[in-house]
Amino acid sequence: MASLFDVVTSTTINGNCAQYTSKLDQLVTDALKLAKAGVQACDDYQKADPVAERLLDAFFQKPTTADVQSAKSWYEYLEYWLENGGPLTGRTQKPLLFCEDHSQRVTMSTPMRDAQGQINPNPNGKGSYLIKDDPKMVAWQKSIATSLQVAVSDVYPYWDKTQLLYWMDEAKGTALQYQCAQNSLGYTNSQASERGAVTLCPSSFAPGTLGSVAPVPVTLASYKANNNYPPTPNQPINDIMPAAATFFHELLHLFTDMGFVPSVGEEYNAWAIMGTMARANNQPLFTGSDSISNAESYTFVAGAAWYAQNMPYNGQVVEYYTGWATVP
Repeated sequence: MASLFDVVTSTTINGNCAQYTSKLDQLVTDALKLAKAGVQACDDYQKADPVAERLLDAFFQKPTTADVQSAKSWYEYLEYWLENGGPLTGRTQKPLLFCEDHSQRVTMSTPMRDAQGQINPNPNGKGSYLIKDDPKMVAWQKSIATSLQVAVSDVYPYWDKTQLLYWMDEAKGTALQYQCAQNSLGYTNSQASERGAVTLCPSSFAPGTLGSVAPVPVTLASYKANNNYPPTPNQPINDIMPAAATFFHELLHLFTDMGFVPSVGEEYNAWAIMGTMARANNQPLFTGSDSISNAESYTFVAGAAWYAQNMPYNGQVVEYYTGWATVP
């Protein structure tokens, strides 16, 4: 991991990875396997392999030839970067890696810090220059409120003293907490023009390594006979996803400057991604263009593809295109 990221390990810095250093290299190893499996799945799809067709048609909702080629290109980019590292395109430094929340929520009436972290006097009056005195910050707060469909007063500035930058969002937990306090597995910040950062929340380290969970499939016939729901025991696709899945997902955001977010918002539920169930909070049903633009779609495809390619059950290929482990 140290060849890819500047890993924050100092125990004096909030969000440091000191207690997780022994697990980080395995994340890279497994993420690389996922990327390779994704490339193979796209190649197999283009060769009309039925296993790959079922998988990609489900999670990418019948993608076009161009969609599959684009997906393959992103898997290849992940594979290349995980093997070679280096600053991201247009950046001069390696990205940062945190393993817990590392920002401080402040208010618009807090003195504003500059790119060096310094507080400056207000040129138009007494006292310090406040965040609310900065037109760009005010406009940013309003734009975030609009995108989140909340009141402007519900959006706060967050200051990251390690990256020396702000971002805007709703309040999450205490002033020293952020998305990890809201049961998130991880998040990405790519505002820093010279690097960007990935934060892996402690909960993301709970799953095992890739392949550590044995497949527990049901027959496709029993699945169909039960109104397209597997009899017990069964295995949803989430159960086989390794700890590296969060890392893999966040890399897609990092590489694209927070891309892979559909206009209708990200989706993490496998069946909602496939468009076979309603989304939470009355969000619009996912379409094919949403699925191919969604980071978790790529993560599920890679995980399911790796199992299909490497984890047979009694000599049969295990598939997850229904969202559940099945065999013919």
